[in-house]
Amino acid sequence: AWASDDATLAELQGHARRWLRTAAAQAIGRFEIDAALALLSDALRIVDEPWARVGVLISAARAHALRFDGRGFRDAMEEAIKLTEIDADAADLHSTLAFQTLVRAGMWNPAPGADVLEAWIEAALSGDGVRDRTRARALIARGYSDEDKAIETITEAVEIAERIDDVSLRSYSYDVRVSRELAFGSAATAYAWQEKRLALMDDITDPDHRADILMSAIAPALSMGRIDEARQHAHLLDEVTQPLSEHHRVHGVAGILEIEQLRGDWERVRRLQHRVETAVAGNPDTPCSLNPRSLLVLAVAQAHAGNERETNRLVAAAHGYDLQGFGTMIDTALIQLALLRGDLDEVASRLGRPAIRRSNWVYLSSIATH
Repeated sequence: AWASDDATLAELQGHARRWLRTAAAQAIGRFEIDAALALLSDALRIVDEPWARVGVLISAARAHALRFDGRGFRDAMEEAIKLTEIDADAADLHSTLAFQTLVRAGMWNPAPGADVLEAWIEAALSGDGVRDRTRARALIARGYSDEDKAIETITEAVEIAERIDDVSLRSYSYDVRVSRELAFGSAATAYAWQEKRLALMDDITDPDHRADILMSAIAPALSMGRIDEARQHAHLLDEVTQPLSEHHRVHGVAGILEIEQLRGDWERVRRLQHRVETAVAGNPDTPCSLNPRSLLVLAVAQAHAGNERETNRLVAAAHGYDLQGFGTMIDTALIQLALLRGDLDEVASRLGRPAIRRSNWVYLSSIATH
């Protein structure tokens, strides 16, 4: 329509880009992720400048991450990195790529390998003019990925986050410290760091982040024997996740389920079955390990009640998820089921070494079973 009026066309395209991104940001805030991605796709069709495309791609990557779409997230981030000409900006994008990959383990099947993650972290830390936020984010990612959880790495991440007073980075640096203390059996110290993280809740409005804090609060409370407190966190998590994605809602009910499973209250677990199966059925498109994990916990509960046919149905449904690389996250319930059936060969074949990961309440179940 403006083929002969370049100035008007440029002005209108500028307005269109701005309003498409504004509308997409508001859609993301309402967790209308498909609508946001459609708006951002429209924006990319009228954005030519590399710097402007990077901004749209970063927004698209965040939208993909919020719905636990690992492939979409990685593709958008890697395209943005290719278009980025400033070393410090590229380092920042690499740190976000590594950080989100580890924070959202449930968006991968399989997850990027340790060598890929380390390459991203190195790219974040080794560029010219690396910013404090970039370094802190990359160190948090390394803290999550490093099985030894070196205290020097985590301490530096905490120090940077507190010095620049970035509430989001403070939250996740405290979380990786919680993970370290649980990994080394220091329950009281882990609980104290989780309390520091919970104290940030009033300053965090992002519901996805609030859900993450509540989910990670369950294990430290349980490790101190604070069952009622863990239940409070789990029920608030369930409430917070209801308006979010289908994947989030699986997290919500799984928190309640795992507490009752850890307590061995199999009757309560069986009473949750309809809710669990409904949540899992509503989340077919993202590789959440809590889908099969939750079904297997229900299978153990049914086995305790002697309901073999229902047990077998739930196990078969869980095996329908072809997830790779989740180890004891999924195998723990199968070990418990094999123990109930007296199948020690099956137990031996699955008895891997439990590793502390982001799914900390499942770690407690895994180590207890081990």
